Amino acid sequence: MAEEKDLTVANDTAVSELNEKELKTHNAKRKFKTVFNIVAAAFLRAVALELLLIPNHVIIGGAVGVAGLLSWVIPGAGNLAGVFLLAVNIPLLIIAFVKTDKGFAIKTAICVVLMTAMMEVLAVTGVAQIIHTSPATGEDMVLFTLLGGALNGLSLPLMLSIQASTGGSDIVTMVMQRHGQRENYFRVILCIDIATIVIAAIVSQICGVALESGVSIDIWLYVLVYSIAAQFTAHVVQNQIYKGYSSAFGFDIITDKPKEVADALSANLHRGLTGIKVTGMYSHKDKTMIVCIIYKRQLNRARQIVRQADPNAFATVYTVKEVVGNGFRNTDEDIQSKVLHDNQKEPKKR
Repeated sequence: MAEEKDLTVANDTAVSELNEKELKTHNAKRKFKTVFNIVAAAFLRAVALELLLIPNHVIIGGAVGVAGLLSWVIPGAGNLAGVFLLAVNIPLLIIAFVKTDKGFAIKTAICVVLMTAMMEVLAVTGVAQIIHTSPATGEDMVLFTLLGGALNGLSLPLMLSIQASTGGSDIVTMVMQRHGQRENYFRVILCIDIATIVIAAIVSQICGVALESGVSIDIWLYVLVYSIAAQFTAHVVQNQIYKGYSSAFGFDIITDKPKEVADALSANLHRGLTGIKVTGMYSHKDKTMIVCIIYKRQLNRARQIVRQADPNAFATVYTVKEVVGNGFRNTDEDIQSKVLHDNQKEPKKR
């Protein structure tokens, strides 16, 4: 009895140590992802703004738009867009710290500060002029506008995936969500940013911001057209990352071995399955059709599993526009529920 008791204690200790080791590994991976995403988001935005957009009189709306506009209209402030961006974000970060989760505010603040530092380094060293991304005209201008918008579009999802943001209009939308507004997250951001771009175009014209030689159109039209193009590019990239990566495929398998196929799919993909009795109209044999909704990234693995479980199975794959139910987050409501509502403070109990 004593030996069995000692063996049980030893097993419990081993399991506890294993769980602790797994927890440490998980926490280390989570911290690495957080740091990586913050640095990557700040770098992508700094490159987009200081090398491709702001020196060419193109902006992304929100706080970035205000910062870019100030760097144009204030004499001698051409290299201070990063500083202006930080100044505009400070009150918004304070609001985020008070109204939302502190972790969200801290990670967002780190990203903004890091982005500011990177922008100032790129501006002071004149990298845009060295690599000839500014001044740009013609086809180069179109290319840099679209590329800058795409890089901006990549930065926000990186931050949202770690429950943070890149600042600016993201924080405004967070506060709106906090007060019960249910509008689509990305749509609200887009509206705020477009409004900022329109104001920036008008102010640029009033203040007489000068374009590079060779450009014959008015400054307000130049800023408006290129900035809206960059903004919509960013918006499309953001939506494609969230909806494209999490989009679903329908995977229907007709098989004589339903148990083997279902068990293999369930064990390896962890997706729900539905079995439907069907009859083959050629063979007149009863078969089972297994209906499975999987992520796009799981498709190749699902094919391999079916081939191994039943080489004679017949399967069809089709695109699913939207999934409503547990296990999938590919609708606008699910995205904002995951990203935003998880970061809101719990109301104080009276």
